[in-house]
Amino acid sequence: MQRVNEETRVPTVSVIIPVYNGERFLCECLDSALAQTLAPFEVVVVNDGSTDGTSEILRGYKDRVITLDQANRGQGLAMNRAVGNSSGDLIAFLDCDDCWDRRKLERQVAVFESFPEAVAIYCDHRRIDASGQITHPTGALAHLRGSGQVLRSLIHGNFIISPSTVMVRARSFRAVGGIDEADPALGSKDYGLWLRLATQGSFIYLAETLVSYRQHSNNMSGRIGSRRILCDLAALRGLATFLDRFPDEKTKTDYQRVLYETTLGAAWCCSRDGNRAESLRYYSNALRMKPLRLLNWLKAAHALVTPGPTPPGTVQPRA
Repeated sequence: MQRVNEETRVPTVSVIIPVYNGERFLCECLDSALAQTLAPFEVVVVNDGSTDGTSEILRGYKDRVITLDQANRGQGLAMNRAVGNSSGDLIAFLDCDDCWDRRKLERQVAVFESFPEAVAIYCDHRRIDASGQITHPTGALAHLRGSGQVLRSLIHGNFIISPSTVMVRARSFRAVGGIDEADPALGSKDYGLWLRLATQGSFIYLAETLVSYRQHSNNMSGRIGSRRILCDLAALRGLATFLDRFPDEKTKTDYQRVLYETTLGAAWCCSRDGNRAESLRYYSNALRMKPLRLLNWLKAAHALVTPGPTPPGTVQPRA
């Protein structure tokens, strides 16, 4: 076999698809990955304990995709397992309800070859509904986009809407430990991954609409709901050890401020939902960060004396 010149060969791409009960849109998703103008090196699907017809659909693709089955353990672990069983130079994530334009991989690989220092490339997306109809032709008007060193901007909020728009270097993904698996209840973990990856190198925004991002009643983002701020806080806290080695002091200052504000927001969110113990825990964390803030002491005291939610079936005493 002729040896490939590592300096001139086109990087290989592993497509990573986690799926849980995704039978409704899975065929369209898989077909879009397999129809790329730049063929993926492999398509790795992790079936995360689906109870619908997902397994049967995947059997129909058995000669074209690598399928790994596991008990339902969450999207983060499924993505890590898929990457762990892949061997491409680049990783392209694809949610099982989204689909790609045919040139998506080709265009992103070309950008990687132009920017060897980049660790991630992300593109624009359109929004579609459950039937595939376009509801918004571009996402570029909803959020600011950035290229280069984007960590400081990312700390202020996640502007990368979907993993389906992102391609990353496999070695960089592994260098930051992949997706955080600590608490599956906190939902999607991509924000934490983007934050940690941004400490390793630059992100490049490809201003082309190459992804159809589907919004429907069972979206992960819709299920997270009011716990979004808890997801954001988990992502920010996971950045701390990587930020220790980051050279920009302004970024570190911003991080401390945003971490404090998000911790307070999480405390308020838990208090609103009647979760007194969690609210107190977050207020205590905020107090450790800024112990001289009197208002935080008052809020913590209020959370301490506010009754928690009434257990189901409990009879309330009459006045």
